[in-house]
This record gives sequence, C-alpha cells and structure tokens, in this order.
Amino acid sequence: MARKDAREVAMKLLYQKDLSGEADFDSLLRMEPHYSIHEKDREYILSLLNLFESHAQEIDGHIKSFSKGWEFNRIARVDLAILRLALCEILYRPDIPVSVSINEAVELAKKFSSDKSGKFVNGVLGGFIRSKRIASEEQMVPEGQTASEGKITTDKQTASEEKIATEEQIASDEKVKAEEKPQ
Repeated sequence: MARKDAREVAMKLLYQKDLSGEADFDSLLRMEPHYSIHEKDREYILSLLNLFESHAQEIDGHIKSFSKGWEFNRIARVDLAILRLALCEILYRPDIPVSVSINEAVELAKKFSSDKSGKFVNGVLGGFIRSKRIASEEQMVPEGQTASEGKITTDKQTASEEKIATEEQIASDEKVKAEEKPQ
C-alpha cells in the first residue's frame, strides 16, 4: 500500500472515531477490501491514531485558532478528520515533509468533501504554518546580535519548527534546480 492509501485509511478511521466514538480498523478493511495493508502501513496508521488520542486537545485547539469565521462544531466532520491527520503529521512526524502533509490533506479534502473544502483545509494549515514561522523568527536574539546575523535557536525550538526550516530550504533548492534545467 502506498502512503497515500494509508493516509486515506487513517483519515477514515479518525472520521469513524469522531462519529461513533471508536475506530475499528478491521471492519474498515472488511468494508473496503481494495486496501492492501502491510505491517509498515498498519504501524503508520496506528501511530497517527495514537498521536491524535494523546494530543487531541492541542490539535483541536490549533484547528479552532486557524479556522477563522468557523465555529468548531460547524466544521464538516470529514474536513475535521483531514485537518487532524495533517496536524498530527506536521507536529509529531518530522520524517514527513510539511509540504507533503499539506498537499495530501488538500487532495483528501477534494476527494472526500465539498468543492470548497480543499481551500478551507489549505487555509487552516497554511495559517498554522505561517504562525509557526513567525514565532520562530521572533525568537529572542542575544544582546548585541541581530536576527539576520545567523540562525538563532533555543532549547524551546520544536521539532516541527526545525522541520519547517528544512522544508523551506528543500523548496528553495528545488526551485533553483528547476530554474537551471533547460526547457
């Protein structure tokens, strides 16, 4: 199974849990036998479910903060499951690039929700990422040094902030390579 399919199963299980209070992995696979789950995929899916369980209040707090103009209880349950999945990846899975988490979330929203859901999901996740970038840029700078004199990090810098910085560098490198490529 590709990671894309594993993400889809994880989203459906988060949705199922939101509606019924529990997520039944085996029954989902019986209802949708086209998914071929390998042990690695199963571990990924269960890891995301456990991460959400452990950090549900924090993740939902971020969704509430960045879903401007929307009451939390009015967000479509499918969109909520997609946002929860993406934020789990962004916050707690540094092995998954932020851009991949966001792109996959938008694709899931387009596939399983309304026409406008892709933009909504992108807006919420984009707002979250922008706030993290601003926060990392506003770190305390040692006396006599400006922020432009080098990267300043603190012990409080989170794995997701480091991941965002890495993503920016990768995107910049890819842009340079694309510009250098003859057309």
